[in-house]
Amino acid sequence: MFARTQADTDAVSAEREIKIIDGIKQSIGDAAAGRVVPHEQAMAELYAVIGEAEEK
Repeated sequence: MFARTQADTDAVSAEREIKIIDGIKQSIGDAAAGRVVPHEQAMAELYAVIGEAEEK
């Protein structure tokens, strides 16, 4: 049986945190470049998808 050491666990956690931070940085860049969807549009699309799912 494979046993993880604390160092292994820490490395996995660090990798996950780095991916999260990279995603946040990308999102900030997207927002700064204007690559966003207005809240009202996003909510309208979300409610449309929910409505379609409820009809099934």
